[in-house]
Amino acid sequence: HPAVAVNWALYGSSGHRERPDGMVTASYTRRGHLGFVVAQPSFLRAPGLDPDRAESYRPMSSHVKSIVQPALTLRPVTPHHFLYRDGRRAVTETGIAFEGPWSPEVSVARLRINHYWSKSLGELERKTSRGYACAGTAPSFVYARAIERCLNAEVDTAIFPIAARMPGWRLPGRRLPGGGET
Repeated sequence: HPAVAVNWALYGSSGHRERPDGMVTASYTRRGHLGFVVAQPSFLRAPGLDPDRAESYRPMSSHVKSIVQPALTLRPVTPHHFLYRDGRRAVTETGIAFEGPWSPEVSVARLRINHYWSKSLGELERKTSRGYACAGTAPSFVYARAIERCLNAEVDTAIFPIAARMPGWRLPGRRLPGGGET
């Protein structure tokens, strides 16, 4: 396959008003449900669907990032998906072939992108005031805050065993060898 498309797990503020000390992976541990949908036109499954019905929208986590084989890749279409040689298509972690930046299913059992969508509320407010890099405008802070509340639905520390092997990674408030504190 020319690429594996990896779904997002979207994380909220985890209750932080401002950026906490420490690493992002240790500080932000609350994420949204993988099936969470937002009523934004870019998330509509197809043109002409009823925008008042939740099932008309793709889950936010169905958005992907692609791990590509450059020799089989012609060019990027968006920052999220690519055009591949010989009409080939990317596959999900479960082997389903598809085209575009949205996977037909959401699965993060083997691969995932931890997308820290808002980080702290202060960072979210600054992010919405400067706009999105790819679109230029961002939703209002009030709208973004409504989304962010839904991105704190459950605790997800799946990254901890991997992150714990990284130099300097610690959970906030843990004692260091020799008596110091993180």
